[in-house]
Amino acid sequence: MKKILVLQILLLTPIGLAAQQSLFNNTPDEKYIINKSKIKKNQQPQHNFQFWVNAGRGISTLGNGSSALTAGISVQFDKNLFTLRAYRVAEDLGDDFYDIGLLYGRATSTRTFQFSLAAGLSLVKGEQSVSVNEGIAIEEVSPIIGFPIELQANWEPTNIIGLGITGFVNLNRVQSFAGITINLLIGKLR
Repeated sequence: MKKILVLQILLLTPIGLAAQQSLFNNTPDEKYIINKSKIKKNQQPQHNFQFWVNAGRGISTLGNGSSALTAGISVQFDKNLFTLRAYRVAEDLGDDFYDIGLLYGRATSTRTFQFSLAAGLSLVKGEQSVSVNEGIAIEEVSPIIGFPIELQANWEPTNIIGLGITGFVNLNRVQSFAGITINLLIGKLR
């Protein structure tokens, strides 16, 4: 009988009332809420997803007066970068090559800058000038496989527009080429 009386008295005290409230009202106490929010943050890591289209112009290593044009689309998930892009490099009166490539690389970002290095496979086609007895002839190059590499540095002052500089090289068995382009980027940059 004494045990039941002590239990009834304990239940009527402020500590006993608080225990009853948390047990029977399903109202979590403040400590539980704080711990639950910490668990949620640790279990749901923040992922970075970006995508953009770009276009640019620059110079190439084909010869005097050679130019480079580029266009592409890129998707970055965390530090993984996937790019589908095309380049055209040409001399004023001579070689003219283009490639379409799919590249994979790694990227890192700061608040307003993004840096990346990517490599992949491409299809290269074009025209090459060939010396003949009477002068120069243009010979069509059949499609070949190339190995493109890109190094990019992008300045992203806003969430949707940026400027970039890209160094590129395409290694192939007919005419390897390289160059530098200045690019405009539009998309989800942060």
